[in-house]
Amino acid sequence: MIDDPDLPRLMGSVAHDLRTPLTVIAGFAKTLQRAGGLDERQDRFLGLIYDAAEDMDRMIENVSTISHVLSGRWVPAIEGIGSDELARDAAARCRPVGERVVSLHTSGGGLVQAERERSPAALARLGEAVLRLEPSTAAAWIAPAPDGVRIGPVGDDLRAILVAPGRDVSVETARIVLHAIGATIAAAGEEIVVRFAAT
Repeated sequence: MIDDPDLPRLMGSVAHDLRTPLTVIAGFAKTLQRAGGLDERQDRFLGLIYDAAEDMDRMIENVSTISHVLSGRWVPAIEGIGSDELARDAAARCRPVGERVVSLHTSGGGLVQAERERSPAALARLGEAVLRLEPSTAAAWIAPAPDGVRIGPVGDDLRAILVAPGRDVSVETARIVLHAIGATIAAAGEEIVVRFAAT
């Protein structure tokens, strides 16, 4: 059995070791597409391989982030940041799922205590979770609030994951990062509410 202090180190090593073969897979898929001479079916298959490699890269990034935060090596540089800036940065980082995207809704923001790099990345993971886990919704949104950021719409599937930690790696990564900087996450009605400490 692995002792708890060793687990983050092992997770970091696994994430690092997976990156090299994944880079080769993605690189060759993209190279073959660019070379041309493929029929429509072959081009589509290579596109699927490349998309799957991107999904795996995001999973590896989640494992690496969890490892870094749990290891205690990450000391968040918390500062006063406008929640409108956090929401804007998070929305810009969200990857679409098919034709469905995460858009930015503007409303009243405020100044909160957050970390400039990992806070928006964690919020983007939650926005993408809406697209992944709520397939019937046409789009997702992120909006600033006076004490944080709101994300929606949230249905039963995502609400169940939010109240049962560990069921989705991307959501859990967001939770671990946000809790490490003193933020809270809750489902409230049809939205996720992330509250940061006030300045």
